[in-house]
Amino acid sequence: DYVMAVGMVAYSTSVLLLSQRGNTDRLCIRVAVLASMCMMSVAAGGICHQTYTTVESRNSLSFRILWSLCVGAIPLGNIWMGCCASEILRKLQSERLCSSAFEKLPIIPESFWYIYGLCGFSFTALGGISHQRPACDLFVAAVTQAPPSYYMMAVLIFLDHPKISYNVRIWGLVGLNCHIPLLPLYPMLVQYTDWSLGAINTLLHTWLAVSWALQAYCLYRIIQSMMIQPTQK
Repeated sequence: DYVMAVGMVAYSTSVLLLSQRGNTDRLCIRVAVLASMCMMSVAAGGICHQTYTTVESRNSLSFRILWSLCVGAIPLGNIWMGCCASEILRKLQSERLCSSAFEKLPIIPESFWYIYGLCGFSFTALGGISHQRPACDLFVAAVTQAPPSYYMMAVLIFLDHPKISYNVRIWGLVGLNCHIPLLPLYPMLVQYTDWSLGAINTLLHTWLAVSWALQAYCLYRIIQSMMIQPTQK
Protein backbone atom coordinates (compact mmCIF):
# COMPACT_ATOMS: atom_id res chain seq x y z
CA ASP A 1 0.00 0.00 0.00
CA TYR A 2 2.68 2.49 1.01
CA VAL A 3 4.86 1.75 -2.02
CA MET A 4 1.88 2.34 -4.32
CA ALA A 5 1.09 5.57 -2.48
CA VAL A 6 4.63 6.87 -3.02
CA GLY A 7 4.43 5.89 -6.67
CA MET A 8 1.20 7.85 -7.14
CA VAL A 9 2.74 10.95 -5.53
CA ALA A 10 5.73 10.72 -7.87
CA TYR A 11 3.47 10.23 -10.88
CA SER A 12 1.15 13.14 -10.08
CA THR A 13 4.20 15.38 -9.64
CA SER A 14 5.63 14.34 -13.02
CA VAL A 15 2.27 15.00 -14.67
CA LEU A 16 2.02 18.50 -13.22
CA LEU A 17 5.47 19.27 -14.65
CA LEU A 18 3.95 18.81 -18.13
CA SER A 19 1.31 21.46 -17.49
CA GLN A 20 1.15 24.22 -20.11
CA ARG A 21 -1.25 27.08 -19.51
CA GLY A 22 -4.07 27.06 -22.03
CA ASN A 23 -2.96 23.73 -23.50
CA THR A 24 -2.36 20.75 -21.21
CA ASP A 25 -3.05 22.37 -17.83
CA ARG A 26 -6.67 21.20 -17.57
CA LEU A 27 -5.89 17.57 -18.30
CA CYS A 28 -2.75 17.60 -16.14
CA ILE A 29 -4.71 18.80 -13.11
CA ARG A 30 -7.39 16.16 -13.61
CA VAL A 31 -4.88 13.34 -14.05
CA ALA A 32 -2.89 14.50 -11.02
CA VAL A 33 -6.01 14.60 -8.83
CA LEU A 34 -7.01 11.14 -10.08
CA ALA A 35 -3.59 9.84 -9.04
CA SER A 36 -4.01 11.60 -5.68
CA MET A 37 -7.27 9.72 -5.11
CA CYS A 38 -5.43 6.45 -5.74
CA MET A 39 -2.72 7.56 -3.31
CA MET A 40 -5.28 8.45 -0.64
CA SER A 41 -7.00 5.09 -1.01
CA VAL A 42 -3.91 2.92 -0.61
CA ALA A 43 -2.33 5.12 2.09
CA ALA A 44 -5.46 5.10 4.25
CA GLY A 45 -5.93 1.40 3.56
CA GLY A 46 -2.35 0.66 4.61
CA ILE A 47 -2.82 2.48 7.89
CA CYS A 48 -6.07 0.62 8.54
CA HIS A 49 -4.59 -2.80 7.75
CA GLN A 50 -1.56 -2.10 9.93
CA THR A 51 -3.25 -0.46 12.91
CA TYR A 52 -6.82 -1.73 13.26
CA THR A 53 -6.54 -5.49 13.67
CA THR A 54 -9.51 -6.29 15.92
CA VAL A 55 -13.26 -5.94 15.64
CA GLU A 56 -13.25 -3.57 18.61
CA SER A 57 -10.70 -1.25 17.00
CA ARG A 58 -12.73 -1.19 13.78
CA ASN A 59 -15.71 0.13 15.73
CA SER A 60 -13.85 3.36 16.48
CA LEU A 61 -14.48 6.77 14.90
CA SER A 62 -10.89 7.03 13.69
CA PHE A 63 -11.23 3.77 11.75
CA ARG A 64 -14.48 4.90 10.18
CA ILE A 65 -12.89 8.15 9.02
CA LEU A 66 -9.82 6.42 7.59
CA TRP A 67 -11.85 3.67 5.95
CA SER A 68 -14.25 6.24 4.49
CA LEU A 69 -11.22 7.90 2.90
CA CYS A 70 -9.85 4.57 1.68
CA VAL A 71 -13.08 3.29 0.14
CA GLY A 72 -14.54 6.73 -0.61
CA ALA A 73 -11.50 7.62 -2.70
CA ILE A 74 -12.79 5.17 -5.30
CA PRO A 75 -16.08 6.99 -6.08
CA LEU A 76 -14.22 10.29 -5.76
CA GLY A 77 -11.75 8.97 -8.33
CA ASN A 78 -14.70 8.32 -10.63
CA ILE A 79 -15.13 12.09 -10.85
CA TRP A 80 -11.63 12.57 -12.19
CA MET A 81 -11.55 9.55 -14.49
CA GLY A 82 -14.73 10.82 -16.14
CA CYS A 83 -13.39 14.38 -16.26
CA CYS A 84 -10.15 13.14 -17.86
CA ALA A 85 -12.10 11.38 -20.61
CA SER A 86 -14.31 14.42 -21.18
CA GLU A 87 -11.26 16.71 -21.31
CA ILE A 88 -9.44 14.48 -23.81
CA LEU A 89 -12.53 14.58 -26.02
CA ARG A 90 -12.91 18.33 -25.68
CA LYS A 91 -9.27 19.04 -26.45
CA LEU A 92 -8.72 16.66 -29.35
CA GLN A 93 -12.10 17.16 -30.99
CA SER A 94 -11.27 20.88 -31.20
CA GLU A 95 -8.21 20.07 -33.35
CA ARG A 96 -10.39 18.43 -36.05
CA LEU A 97 -7.73 15.77 -36.74
CA CYS A 98 -9.55 12.66 -35.47
CA SER A 99 -11.79 10.15 -37.17
CA SER A 100 -15.45 10.92 -37.75
CA ALA A 101 -16.40 8.31 -35.16
CA PHE A 102 -14.32 10.08 -32.51
CA GLU A 103 -15.77 13.44 -33.50
CA LYS A 104 -19.28 12.06 -32.88
CA LEU A 105 -18.58 10.90 -29.33
CA PRO A 106 -20.57 13.04 -26.88
CA ILE A 107 -18.70 15.12 -24.33
CA ILE A 108 -20.31 14.27 -21.00
CA PRO A 109 -20.43 17.41 -18.82
CA GLU A 110 -18.06 17.36 -15.87
CA SER A 111 -20.98 18.30 -13.63
CA PHE A 112 -22.38 14.81 -14.25
CA TRP A 113 -19.16 13.20 -13.01
CA TYR A 114 -19.16 15.41 -9.93
CA ILE A 115 -22.72 14.41 -9.05
CA TYR A 116 -22.01 10.74 -9.73
CA GLY A 117 -18.82 10.65 -7.67
CA LEU A 118 -20.11 12.71 -4.75
CA CYS A 119 -23.22 10.54 -4.45
CA GLY A 120 -21.02 7.45 -4.26
CA PHE A 121 -18.75 9.03 -1.67
CA SER A 122 -21.71 10.17 0.44
CA PHE A 123 -23.17 6.67 0.37
CA THR A 124 -19.84 5.30 1.59
CA ALA A 125 -19.25 7.93 4.28
CA LEU A 126 -22.78 7.54 5.67
CA GLY A 127 -22.29 3.83 6.26
CA GLY A 128 -23.74 2.33 3.09
CA ILE A 129 -20.78 -0.06 2.97
CA SER A 130 -19.92 -2.32 5.92
CA HIS A 131 -16.73 -0.69 7.29
CA GLN A 132 -15.87 -4.17 8.56
CA ARG A 133 -14.79 -6.31 5.62
CA PRO A 134 -12.03 -4.41 3.79
CA ALA A 135 -11.82 -6.43 0.58
CA CYS A 136 -15.61 -6.58 0.22
CA ASP A 137 -15.94 -2.84 0.77
CA LEU A 138 -13.34 -2.08 -1.90
CA PHE A 139 -14.82 -4.47 -4.44
CA VAL A 140 -18.33 -3.07 -3.94
CA ALA A 141 -17.01 0.47 -4.37
CA ALA A 142 -14.93 -0.54 -7.39
CA VAL A 143 -18.07 -1.63 -9.26
CA THR A 144 -18.99 2.07 -9.44
CA GLN A 145 -15.93 2.64 -11.65
CA ALA A 146 -17.71 1.04 -14.60
CA PRO A 147 -19.33 4.19 -16.15
CA PRO A 148 -16.22 6.43 -16.24
CA SER A 149 -13.98 3.48 -17.16
CA TYR A 150 -16.16 2.43 -20.10
CA TYR A 151 -16.39 6.05 -21.20
CA MET A 152 -12.58 6.29 -21.18
CA MET A 153 -12.41 3.01 -23.11
CA ALA A 154 -14.71 4.43 -25.78
CA VAL A 155 -12.46 7.48 -26.05
CA LEU A 156 -9.36 5.30 -26.50
CA ILE A 157 -11.01 2.92 -28.95
CA PHE A 158 -12.06 5.71 -31.32
CA LEU A 159 -9.05 7.96 -30.69
CA ASP A 160 -7.59 7.84 -34.20
CA HIS A 161 -5.28 10.84 -33.89
CA PRO A 162 -1.96 11.35 -35.74
CA LYS A 163 -0.17 12.45 -32.54
CA ILE A 164 -1.19 9.44 -30.43
CA SER A 165 0.18 6.02 -31.32
CA TYR A 166 -1.87 2.86 -31.50
CA ASN A 167 0.30 1.20 -28.84
CA VAL A 168 -0.47 3.93 -26.30
CA ARG A 169 -4.18 3.36 -26.76
CA ILE A 170 -3.79 -0.42 -26.46
CA TRP A 171 -1.83 -0.18 -23.22
CA GLY A 172 -4.48 2.14 -21.83
CA LEU A 173 -7.24 -0.31 -22.74
CA VAL A 174 -5.31 -3.20 -21.21
CA GLY A 175 -4.80 -1.20 -18.02
CA LEU A 176 -8.48 -0.34 -17.77
CA ASN A 177 -9.50 -3.98 -18.24
CA CYS A 178 -6.83 -6.02 -16.48
CA HIS A 179 -8.12 -5.28 -12.95
CA ILE A 180 -11.58 -6.67 -13.80
CA PRO A 181 -10.62 -10.31 -12.96
CA LEU A 182 -9.73 -9.25 -9.40
CA LEU A 183 -13.39 -9.35 -8.32
CA PRO A 184 -13.97 -13.07 -9.00
CA LEU A 185 -10.32 -13.97 -8.36
CA TYR A 186 -10.22 -12.87 -4.72
CA PRO A 187 -12.94 -15.21 -3.33
CA MET A 188 -11.63 -18.06 -5.49
CA LEU A 189 -8.12 -17.70 -4.05
CA VAL A 190 -9.50 -17.50 -0.51
CA GLN A 191 -11.75 -20.53 -0.89
CA TYR A 192 -9.81 -22.87 -3.16
CA THR A 193 -6.16 -22.29 -2.19
CA ASP A 194 -4.19 -22.58 1.02
CA TRP A 195 -2.57 -19.18 0.49
CA SER A 196 -2.47 -16.80 3.42
CA LEU A 197 -4.45 -13.58 3.19
CA GLY A 198 -1.16 -11.72 3.16
CA ALA A 199 0.02 -13.60 0.07
CA ILE A 200 -3.32 -13.11 -1.67
CA ASN A 201 -3.34 -9.38 -0.89
CA THR A 202 0.24 -9.06 -2.16
CA LEU A 203 -0.71 -10.68 -5.46
CA LEU A 204 -3.83 -8.55 -5.91
CA HIS A 205 -2.02 -5.32 -4.99
CA THR A 206 0.74 -6.14 -7.48
CA TRP A 207 -1.88 -6.84 -10.13
CA LEU A 208 -3.62 -3.55 -9.33
CA ALA A 209 -0.29 -1.69 -9.45
CA VAL A 210 0.30 -2.99 -12.99
CA SER A 211 -3.21 -1.89 -14.00
CA TRP A 212 -2.66 1.60 -12.59
CA ALA A 213 0.79 1.84 -14.19
CA LEU A 214 -0.58 1.08 -17.65
CA GLN A 215 -3.38 3.63 -17.26
CA ALA A 216 -0.88 6.18 -15.96
CA TYR A 217 1.45 5.57 -18.91
CA CYS A 218 -1.39 6.04 -21.40
CA LEU A 219 -2.58 9.31 -19.87
CA TYR A 220 0.99 10.60 -19.58
CA ARG A 221 1.66 9.95 -23.26
CA ILE A 222 -1.62 11.58 -24.27
CA ILE A 223 -0.60 14.70 -22.34
CA GLN A 224 2.79 14.65 -24.04
CA SER A 225 1.09 14.40 -27.44
CA MET A 226 -0.95 17.51 -26.68
CA MET A 227 2.30 19.42 -26.30
CA ILE A 228 3.07 18.77 -29.98
CA GLN A 229 1.75 21.45 -32.30
CA PRO A 230 -1.10 20.02 -34.42
CA THR A 231 -0.61 19.53 -38.14
CA GLN A 232 -3.11 18.84 -40.89
CA LYS A 233 -4.07 15.19 -41.19
